[in-house]
Amino acid sequence: MPEYLKTAFIKDLELQVMMGKLSYTRMLELIQEEVIKNYNKMITGVQPKILLTQDENGNLKMDDEMGKLFFDDPNANMNYKLVRERDGLTKYGREMGWIEFHENGTFKEKHDEPAIGRSCMLDPHRFSFTWLTTSVTKIVEQRDDYIKFNTNNSVYELFKLNKQNEDTI
Repeated sequence: MPEYLKTAFIKDLELQVMMGKLSYTRMLELIQEEVIKNYNKMITGVQPKILLTQDENGNLKMDDEMGKLFFDDPNANMNYKLVRERDGLTKYGREMGWIEFHENGTFKEKHDEPAIGRSCMLDPHRFSFTWLTTSVTKIVEQRDDYIKFNTNNSVYELFKLNKQNEDTI
């Protein structure tokens, strides 16, 4: 991916979106333009290529087979697992945070600790987060490596998988 898209470029776009200076749609257009521009600069021959797709919400997703080539099991290096109780939906993330929103629904602040009114977000520093819950209404159980909580519309369990990451859930 470094040959096609630089992390600093993505983080800059993400910041602009969070600050309301750039729309999500325009960010995706700029990413596509950057990938094409960088791809066209590359010389022909054997070059690593990453297969990306875009889901119905506009999120870029790496092809599972490509993920296995880079990471063996795409979830093996993940630090967190979030499970929705009603249907078993499971999402993995390398990072997580508790997001606070202004009354108008815009981003206010990211926190390391859960609290009533905050939303759980997996991979909150990426331009396209993995998952975002609705606001927490109740914390049912909390340990160092686990938290069970209710939101406006679901019950979730968040597990810390990688003990090397000592951030508190």
